[in-house]
Formats: sequence, C-alpha cells, structure tokens
Amino acid sequence: MLIRPSGGPAGPYAARPVVASKLDGGVVAQIIPDNEEFDNAFKVQGEMFVRHVVEDAPFPHDFSAGARGVYVAEAGLRSSAEGRRIELETLDDHS
Repeated sequence: MLIRPSGGPAGPYAARPVVASKLDGGVVAQIIPDNEEFDNAFKVQGEMFVRHVVEDAPFPHDFSAGARGVYVAEAGLRSSAEGRRIELETLDDHS
C-alpha cells in the first residue's frame, strides 16, 4: 500500500510504501492508487540536472538540499546498524 500525507504532493518522489499501523502522531493519510507507474526517481532527477546544465533549464534542488539528503541517508544507515530510531536535528541552509 502506498500512502502520502493528506494534501501532500503527488509524483515520483512523494509516494513511499508505509505500514498503516505504524502511523502515529495524528497523521492523516490517504491511499494512493498503485495503478500508475512512476519512473526511477534517481533517473528523473539526474535527467533534470543534465537539462539544467545543458539547456539552462530550472533545477529546484541546491547544495543544501543535497547535504540534507546525505544527512538523512547517513542517519538511515546508522539507524539500521544500531537497530533503533535516530533523532535528527533540524539543519538550516548554512549547515
């Protein structure tokens, strides 16, 4: 089952498999139909970047967004290795 926060964005980056029973904190979610096929998100973002470089097309992600992604990925690896949730501190755009 794919769900997303109610009113949240739809698209290849938004839907993530989630076990509904794990939702807590009053999160309201809606079921996303699984009859639409999404392209590989890494490929889509890579193509967006190439268009940005070659055609000067807009690119919505900056260095700070990449740094936040690495921060979350490293926390995910640490969480898996330690078998527990890792609390993340809020990063500002200058961290």
